[in-house]
Amino acid sequence: KHMNKIVILTMTTEEQSTPPRLHPLPPLSSLPTSTYPPSSYPAPSFFESSSLVHPALLLPAKRTGQIQKALGDLVFQEPKRKRVYPPEEELDYSKDDLANKKYDPKWERKLVLVRLGSSGANSDDVDNDDGSNVKHDGESDAVQRDKVWQDDRIQSLLEEAKEQAAKESSTTAPPGKCSLRKSHIRLPASPYSLLTVDQVLRQIMPTSDNDNNNKNNNGNNDNNGNPIIEEIPSSFEIAGHIAHVNLREESLPYKYLIGKAILDKNRPKIKMVVNKIGTIENEFRTFPMEILAGEGLDLERVERLCAGNNESGSGSTLDANEQGAADSDDPSKLQSTTFNQPIQIKIGPRHQKLMQVEVKEHG
Repeated sequence: KHMNKIVILTMTTEEQSTPPRLHPLPPLSSLPTSTYPPSSYPAPSFFESSSLVHPALLLPAKRTGQIQKALGDLVFQEPKRKRVYPPEEELDYSKDDLANKKYDPKWERKLVLVRLGSSGANSDDVDNDDGSNVKHDGESDAVQRDKVWQDDRIQSLLEEAKEQAAKESSTTAPPGKCSLRKSHIRLPASPYSLLTVDQVLRQIMPTSDNDNNNKNNNGNNDNNGNPIIEEIPSSFEIAGHIAHVNLREESLPYKYLIGKAILDKNRPKIKMVVNKIGTIENEFRTFPMEILAGEGLDLERVERLCAGNNESGSGSTLDANEQGAADSDDPSKLQSTTFNQPIQIKIGPRHQKLMQVEVKEHG
């Protein structure tokens, strides 16, 4: 029995000291065209073998439900995943806290919060006067800078706890500490099938809050030397079965991976992902687009182009079509409204005649 306990403790120590896994993509500088081909998209096993550090809030166990309701969408929510955990003694408490007989860690819970990305603040500028045990390392610093702490709802709760602590000692927290305190927790990644587009892309693209993409000494690149992406392009518009994105220049090297993520996470509703590559320059408000994933993408040709085998034309570019009738499978037949929401136009011969009559009547 004693030997079994020793083995288990040894394994736990090794797991905690395991260095972060390698980035799934090679450096951009090593690519012939500075564009990742569709084949470089990581296998689902890559996402499932990882773990992520989430911001968390230490709180009185009896207030767990009340605070969850107050924070709403700031609370971690994934299917079949817990959002409330017991505190971690080594992380959340000092030796004096645990030695104090008037306090029991069972009186508190740890509520997991969503990851909103780094706010860019320096770790020295982060307010930690709530008595929390903040360990200054790469992971905890990134969590302490997360934008979730800037939300008014959390700010209000933390300020209220500080004011209460200044008046009287908390009956549910260690002496001298607030009843609500900042913390963090490492959780295993969800199965690939449960991950969102944003969660997938945060593990592929170099972001400041990604544990595998810690900034180097220059502060602008990740460990691969790739520029840090400030905004993950996980949002898109839908027209029929087509998802339309409008990628910034910084995201273009990852465009086929972005398309693949959007397609995977929105099947079977989405069958094609396109990116706008030009401006609206005609009266029909159509614009050229390129296919990033799904139907119509010539994978073999795109792979050759990404490998630097130049060919005349582009295998993934769709030029705007200004004809009157629109095919439901042609994404270039998209018309922007005043709110820039794309709608798909389907005009048959019968409706064309009606439109011609209406144009003549209105001169």
